[in-house]
Amino acid sequence: MLRSLVGSEMCIRDSPNAHGGCAYSVDFHPFSPFLLATGGADHVVNMWDMRKMDKPCHQLLYHSNEVINVQWAPFADTVLASSGMDRRVVMWDTQKMGMMPTHEDDEYAPPELSFVHSGLLSRVTDMRWCPSLEDEWLMAAADMTNVLQLFRPRRDLLYDYVAPDVFDLDASEEQKEKNRLAVAEAHAREKEHDERLRKEADEAREADRVRIANEEAAREVAIQAERAAQGEGDDE
Repeated sequence: MLRSLVGSEMCIRDSPNAHGGCAYSVDFHPFSPFLLATGGADHVVNMWDMRKMDKPCHQLLYHSNEVINVQWAPFADTVLASSGMDRRVVMWDTQKMGMMPTHEDDEYAPPELSFVHSGLLSRVTDMRWCPSLEDEWLMAAADMTNVLQLFRPRRDLLYDYVAPDVFDLDASEEQKEKNRLAVAEAHAREKEHDERLRKEADEAREADRVRIANEEAAREVAIQAERAAQGEGDDE
């Protein structure tokens, strides 16, 4: 059950079926006065508009077990994280709701899913975004095995993320087309960044291979020279 108190008078609004089972977590949006998110036993993250509490305004579906924690990001008004019994920490970008899916490696992933951290060993007991705006996407999470992890997704894994001011659902059709072009350009920039990193990594690996080969060759020359010197000494 969710209850909403809005306005100068006490006005209680109930949502008797916040989730299909227990509702475990709730977090108010840091910038929007009417938006909040909840996580529940039905594996779902629900988003709510406090002015209309009869049903969620949107549902985020990807978890395979109970959702224990939800938290909005402090650095962007469209980014939300959730975690739970499935050992996953999921990062969402709600501005992409309704867009075409872009996850080629997971046909079940919705377009608003930005990143999944699966490195914990057991149920995620808690998670928190870093409050510093200088450390965007940095998160801490803990699990039932007493493990604490700090992690931040690699930039190339977040190429779908676009800053909130790029996309506006209330924009005109002309502006929406400009927004779509901006998203495509952002994807192209991140793809170029990814290719540059891959090229640099390949060049570094090749340089290491050449260095190791040269060191082995020099070592072999030194061994042969030492053996030759020992042979000359035995002859004398």
